Amino acid sequence: MSGERGALALVGRGTPLDRAVAVWWAERHGPLALATIDPTSEQEYALASIANEAWAIGRPQVVERIDAAHAASITAFASEVFDRFGTCAVLVVNAGQRSEAPLVELSADEWAAVLRTNLTVPFLALQAFGRLMLREGRGVAAAILPPLDSGDAAMAAARAGLIEVVRRMDEAWGEQGVRVIAVEAADPEALVAVLADALERTAKGS
Repeated sequence: MSGERGALALVGRGTPLDRAVAVWWAERHGPLALATIDPTSEQEYALASIANEAWAIGRPQVVERIDAAHAASITAFASEVFDRFGTCAVLVVNAGQRSEAPLVELSADEWAAVLRTNLTVPFLALQAFGRLMLREGRGVAAAILPPLDSGDAAMAAARAGLIEVVRRMDEAWGEQGVRVIAVEAADPEALVAVLADALERTAKGS
């Protein structure tokens, strides 16, 4: 277990990818702060299982059951992370909601739900944590991109929007020490490599 570099905050569902990234951080760097996408027991339990692994190796951790699509909830979570751990070195947002309905059957409600989860949630999380990272002049905020393997028009629209949001944020904040990146939902080792590289570049100011 290496020395602490600040917390990693993860907003997700407790997927295997979430677990791999969180355990990597706990083993190598520092504490974990985990929050649900939706305020469900299933997501809370999945994240608590991840937190238990951090506890087992002696890292501080916290799990919050929130509705990440509500600005007040995600803003409060960001504030809690900084208050509790002093700083947040990395944010990872892994929303990932699909709609398998054919285009001709895709309802307005399904369309709105997919965009809410895959675009609104990452935007609000990046914004909330970005504000606090900017105060410190450092940080990496990463959004996991929705995959394009399902032919899902709503997910494709969310993905395109998220790529543009991330690009604009990185342009606005990069020179102030905060990197914002969009990452493909790849295997855990690839994601860890991208995050480690972004951290190194941020530390060097490049």
